Amino acid sequence: MGKDESSIDLSPSPPAARQARIQTLEPPAWMREVELAGHGTRLIRDLSAGDVLSELLAGALRTREGLERRTWRERAAEVGTDVTLEELLSSPRCRRFAEEGTLVLDGQGLRLTREGTALADGVLPYMLICLEEALEKGSRRGKAIEKGTLA
Repeated sequence: MGKDESSIDLSPSPPAARQARIQTLEPPAWMREVELAGHGTRLIRDLSAGDVLSELLAGALRTREGLERRTWRERAAEVGTDVTLEELLSSPRCRRFAEEGTLVLDGQGLRLTREGTALADGVLPYMLICLEEALEKGSRRGKAIEKGTLA
């Protein structure tokens, strides 16, 4: 039997894999799909390291506590990267927020200051760009180590 929409594999991915799932929302359509396929899931997509870390960063920076170092290290390791919080601020565009007092990186982690929380919608897009850049650098660093061109 060929793979079609009704044959979505609902088996768990590897333990560290995080997924985006799209469910059927309308009750009659959901019930019809459950009767036909045994579930109402329309799409399952594994999230990339960038997706997982972007979600973590954006959510955490909207809280008073911010992003704890331990949480960042654990989640980064889960998705196979060693990008640090310091690397996020290595870009001039994001380091500027720390220099202006909008963002704090200390022993606890990364968070917006009281003044910075009012600017979160303006800061987050830049932080996500800096994350993407740091992940790209980390990926290039890993490839160089694999090839033996980086000591």
